[in-house]
Amino acid sequence: MEINCNGNPMMLPGQATLVDVVREYNSNLDTLAVAVNHTIIPRSDWANYQLTEQDNVDIFTLVAGG
Repeated sequence: MEINCNGNPMMLPGQATLVDVVREYNSNLDTLAVAVNHTIIPRSDWANYQLTEQDNVDIFTLVAGG
C-alpha cells in the first residue's frame, strides 16, 4: 500500500497501522502529534488505526516554548 507521509510517498505492508508509520519516522513517539487526512489522531488510537491506500499522514514534532 502507498501512503503520503509529510508529502513524501511511503510504501507499507497492507495491514499497516498508524503506529507503524510513526515508528518508521521517529523512534521518540512522546514528542509527536499525527494527523491523517487533516484529522488529528489521539496517541491512544495509533496502534489500532488502520491506514488505507493514499492516506495523507502528517507527523509533527512538538516543541515547547514561550
